[in-house]
Amino acid sequence: FGRAHTGGDTFIHLPDDKIVFVGDVAQDGGVPYLGDSYPSEWPETDDRMVELPIERFMSGHGPVGDHAALMESRDFIHALVDSIRTAIRDGQDEGSASVSVVDTLSPQFGDWRGFDGLGDNIPEVYRKLRP
Repeated sequence: FGRAHTGGDTFIHLPDDKIVFVGDVAQDGGVPYLGDSYPSEWPETDDRMVELPIERFMSGHGPVGDHAALMESRDFIHALVDSIRTAIRDGQDEGSASVSVVDTLSPQFGDWRGFDGLGDNIPEVYRKLRP
């Protein structure tokens, strides 16, 4: 599908069982680790992933999710990358971007596992997205 969480993401799709194993690319209600990520490619990878005809997905962390949770995980990555790109365009530095992105995403994703550490990971993603 492409790079996302790492350069070697593996997906295992079992079409008869309508399930996909996604490793750490998506979680049901959890923020994935972003340190080794490819944020400029992750949204497109997720777009391809959610097109699979599945009912459930299994991530490397957290509960088994349904297709709606997979879509929500995809929406999180899109919102994260879009918010960081907006902060860069607005001339925000890494610290300001961390605060504004967390504020932007908090209403929708603030109750997710790992969200409380998101601000610490944004500077690295910011550097990867900055031209």
